[in-house]
Amino acid sequence: MKRIILSIFVIITLFCITGCGKVKEYDSEIESFSYQYGSYNGGYYKYEIDNSADKATFTASGYNGVNNNTNKEIDKSYVNKLSKIIYNNRIYEWDGFGKNNNSVLDGYSFSLKVKYKNGKSITATGYMDYPNNYNTGHKKMASFLESIK
Repeated sequence: MKRIILSIFVIITLFCITGCGKVKEYDSEIESFSYQYGSYNGGYYKYEIDNSADKATFTASGYNGVNNNTNKEIDKSYVNKLSKIIYNNRIYEWDGFGKNNNSVLDGYSFSLKVKYKNGKSITATGYMDYPNNYNTGHKKMASFLESIK
């Protein structure tokens, strides 16, 4: 019985050493951010944040009926809040997602690109196909980005 408990402890410890630390890499400062989503009929939203210089800039635009035209300097606390949203909602798990359902015409698409100052990045795209927890992560990000305008 002691060997089983010791084995479980060793496995959990190794998992945390190798896996848990990597997740923390996404709880870092964002250098650049781009998120686009929507459809032809429902409108298309595009948000960008550039945090590569001494100041952070936020750009929002819209297409196909979306009136979204913002370009302004923002406090770096917004960038930190966005990083927390990505981390807390495990949006980093979307990295590498790239699926398309081409049998749907005029559907919904999204594109996410995040570059961190520590060298990590997240890239995900989809058309009528979405990564796990997309709805929750999307709602949190979209709501936050709209609040910056």
